[in-house]
Amino acid sequence: MTRRSASKELPASRFPCLTEMSLPALIGGAAGLSAILWLAILAVL
Repeated sequence: MTRRSASKELPASRFPCLTEMSLPALIGGAAGLSAILWLAILAVL
C-alpha cells in the first residue's frame, strides 16, 4: 500500500508543479510573441 501510494504521489506532485510552471511560461511566451510581432510590424512600417 505504501509503495503504491508513493508511486502515485510522485506523478501527482509533479503535475501541479508543471501546471504552476506552465501558467507563467504561457503568459511569458504569449507576451514575448506579441512583443516580437509588434517589433516586426513596426519594423515593416
